[in-house]
Amino acid sequence: MARPPGTRPRGRAPGPHPGGAPPVRPPALSALLDWANAGIGDPAADFVDMLYAGGTDVLDRLLDAYRAAGGEVPDGMRSHILARASFIWVHVALRGLDTGRPVWVETALRRMAR
Repeated sequence: MARPPGTRPRGRAPGPHPGGAPPVRPPALSALLDWANAGIGDPAADFVDMLYAGGTDVLDRLLDAYRAAGGEVPDGMRSHILARASFIWVHVALRGLDTGRPVWVETALRRMAR
């Protein structure tokens, strides 16, 4: 199958290759990071999605792993994460208003009504 013009072949794992083709080195650029919304903020906000995804058991294991890897987990951080999670739908609604996304506002209002 032909590659689009200007593209490079993907790298291959070491080992035997069909037809004796040698491994191809991956391109120098392997990823792009989008820093458009980067900023300094409350680190607890980064844990709220994990709490929603897996519950408090996942949150506790994540905080333990974060601490073991050298991350700072101050006293009360777990409670702070739970508090932030308790008003996440207010944040979603406000973000929907700010960005003109009525579906976000409607979803948030439904979630808060539960």
